[in-house]
Amino acid sequence: WFQGTADAVRQQIRYVEEDKGDEVLILSGDQLYRMDYVPMIQMHRETGADATIAVIPIPTEETYGLGLAVSMTMAGSKGLSKTQDRGRACPGEDVGRLAEKRGVKDTNRQFLGNMGIYLFKKDSLLELLNAPPKATDFGKEIFPRCVDTHKVMTYVFEDYWED
Repeated sequence: WFQGTADAVRQQIRYVEEDKGDEVLILSGDQLYRMDYVPMIQMHRETGADATIAVIPIPTEETYGLGLAVSMTMAGSKGLSKTQDRGRACPGEDVGRLAEKRGVKDTNRQFLGNMGIYLFKKDSLLELLNAPPKATDFGKEIFPRCVDTHKVMTYVFEDYWED
């Protein structure tokens, strides 16, 4: 059995290593959405990110079921301040302004929920998966650990998505 999302990818890493590509897109199999990945890939490349997390603006009442990622785009940071545990509140002021600037009509969506969709530079992914101690989960272990050592960006998705 897999112990988490990162463990599942690690156990299948030979396919990543054998592939000639420079980037790895990791998707979850238990979500409903329709997303064109091209804009996310373009943003990832243009910013020189080591990792990009797809996030979606969500209201407070939906924060319990998702890992939260606080976007620091408005503050000019690397792109992500930290990933938080489920159900724990985090400041949403910048997220609201970001959502408004991007034309999101529901101003109640003050948080960015981690969608479980990740884009990595292949070398960065391999490094992070093999770094001790071995992490089993991207949202709870890998991203909080690498946010200070790697360039981690958030890509805001504003269409239909259900977990």
